[in-house]
This record gives sequence, structure tokens and C-alpha cells, in this order.
Amino acid sequence: MKKNYILLLVLLFVTNSFSYCQTKHTNCNCPKSDYFNPVILSKPDSEFHFKNGNTIVLCGDRNEDTVPNTFTDFILAVCGADTVIDYWDEEDGINLIQRSGDSLFIEDITILPTGQNLDFKPTLWTTDQIYFQGLKVLKKLVVNRQIPKYDKREIQIALKLFESAKGELNDSTMDIAEKLFIATISGSKIARKYFKEFKNKFGELDGAYAEQYEDLTAMIELWDIKK
Repeated sequence: MKKNYILLLVLLFVTNSFSYCQTKHTNCNCPKSDYFNPVILSKPDSEFHFKNGNTIVLCGDRNEDTVPNTFTDFILAVCGADTVIDYWDEEDGINLIQRSGDSLFIEDITILPTGQNLDFKPTLWTTDQIYFQGLKVLKKLVVNRQIPKYDKREIQIALKLFESAKGELNDSTMDIAEKLFIATISGSKIARKYFKEFKNKFGELDGAYAEQYEDLTAMIELWDIKK
């Protein structure tokens, strides 16, 4: 939905001491999987070497118009293994891959209304940590609990937007759903109630709008679980 916007702003968003994903090839190949055709994509984009001697390969699409480069459709796998650690598709947002110590961190950066005046801006939502315990590879999902929240004034703005909105479903009304999402994780019970009533007010959701609402619903559920 807002991926072009996020690609333009990711450079402004990311500044830290992590080392970023770098291209480095040895003898590893991309594993056979349902996600990619190994004939088309046989060599990994990047490789990451770990202290236990294992190597994790990244196979997928690099967004070269961002600095540092990001990824939207890729897999991670242990070099020489037949199984894939996981698959991150376009619906997982724009992913920044960083290395710190003996772990990989896959940061899900998405556009959310967390800026001034409830403006949309690139926001870190979740981070997948990939690491080894012995020879076993593990993946840990962490929700960004430091995501910018709304204060009382901003919560009231989000509530008023929902209350005053007409029954027409369009991009602007879906933006209200995203603002209700931020108001909900900011602690507003009324915003949570309004978010649940969203489909009743604006009618049946379909296509991209239904997918957007389902994604936000899943994000609220994840936020609640990871408290």
C-alpha cells in the first residue's frame, strides 16, 4: 500500500551501529523450496557466517534503491540444509537485515501514523532474531514495545475521525483504521471498541481493504500476546 513511500524514507529512518547485509558468495546454493525456483535463483544474495561454523544464506529480492539495501521477498536457510528457516514475503513489509554479535536481526519496517499530527512515517514494528543454540538454528520474534504512542489529545483526534467519518469506504477511511490501531496500542479502550466496529460502520471489506484490516487485527493480537 505505502511501499513506495517507505522506500523513499528508509534511509532517513535507519542510523545505528549494526553491520548491514553484505553480498558475499562461497559455495552455498539456495535450497530447493516452494518459494523460489532454484533454476532461476540458484546463488544466494548474501551469506552470514557464525561462530559455530555454520553459514546462513539469504535468497531473494534486494531493494537496491534504498541505503542500506532492504528486502521484501526472501528466504533464509542454513547452508547445506534442505529446509528453509523462514520466508518473508511482500506482506511482511520492508525488511532491513542487520548483523550484531552472533545473531541476525530482520527488522520489519512499515508505514504507520506515528509522526507529528498523526502523519504516516516508517516505523519499526517487529524484529526477528536468528541465532544458533549449539548447531540448532532458532528464531525469536520481538514486538517493538517502544513504538511511538498517542497521547490523550492524539487519541481524541483518532476517535473524532472515526465518529465524524461517513460510511464511504476509501483510502482515507482505511487511514482511520490505522490511527485507531495506534490509539488502541496506546491504551484506549474506546479506540479498541471503534476498531472492532469499523466493518459495521463502513460495510463489508473486500480486496486490499479487507487484507489491510486483517493485517491490523493480527497486529493488535500480536501486541496483546507479546505484553
